[in-house]
Amino acid sequence: MSEREWHKGTPASCSALILGEVFADGRPPVTISLRLGQRAYEGYQIAAYLEGLLLIRHDPTYVDWSPLFGALYAGLVASGARRVVEIGPTLFATIDKLEKLQRLTSGPPVDDVEYVGVEPSALFRQLADALHPNARIVWADTVTDDAPSVSRCYQATSYAFDSTDDLVVHCARSAFGLHGLWTSADGTTRHVSVMGKRVTLFSVPAFTSAMQSRGYRVDFIQKSRSVHLNDFEYLETWVVFRHFTAEQETRFQTELARVKAVTRDSAVLFATYEDAPLLERADPATTGRVDGSETFDFTSPHTLARLAEWQASLRDA
Repeated sequence: MSEREWHKGTPASCSALILGEVFADGRPPVTISLRLGQRAYEGYQIAAYLEGLLLIRHDPTYVDWSPLFGALYAGLVASGARRVVEIGPTLFATIDKLEKLQRLTSGPPVDDVEYVGVEPSALFRQLADALHPNARIVWADTVTDDAPSVSRCYQATSYAFDSTDDLVVHCARSAFGLHGLWTSADGTTRHVSVMGKRVTLFSVPAFTSAMQSRGYRVDFIQKSRSVHLNDFEYLETWVVFRHFTAEQETRFQTELARVKAVTRDSAVLFATYEDAPLLERADPATTGRVDGSETFDFTSPHTLARLAEWQASLRDA
């Protein structure tokens, strides 16, 4: 995949991943190695994903950092679906999380579940396959069929879809979904640029209305107000939607209570967006990063040469 394909156009900026050296005596830092664009994003995210996956595999009780992840297992059981659709490479650990929840609760098995990953990165796909040699993983560029499924995503929908309507079409292909959405603070659909990629901030009112008109129940877990380093405000909104019969809804609530008892997750579902608790915190993507006002050394010959190579790749694609 070329850099222009990765960025869906010619970007005005790009990701940068630097291995550098800083000195106690106050000398300026130096760049040792530099990755740009897709390789930078992949390098950073792989470390983050693997840290979480290893924690899941080795900690006896830990499942996930996000609120009420157990709802995905409860939704899978209640729906009867044997297919999990996910946009983005968090598929790395979704398999492990569902298998762990099954073990912790002694609930219905998930070993026959098919995992569909919508992921453009060949590296992410290959790594997920290598980490789960016994899982049924299918990779796709898009999902266009309505086979019974549940869906899961955190934030990657903002890269995948250009509008709230497109998001609704995707979500409505599944009987159940647990999603962490990046949504706008003013309730409209907006577009911003993050590391050279177009990012959609979805409209909560439009999403809720459209899903309800299709017969879905839409509940909210929580929302967090964040300010990105690019100085735009957004809300990280956690939502659960489902199109269940009365019997399936009862099964879902029963399974959810069992999962919450085991994981000690205190989060609950709220019928309206306004009732869901609002957390004030920084963008989770900035955790462990230097303040946005700080700069690193981008003037070394090595760094400038790498930057020139990356810019040339855009022209040659």
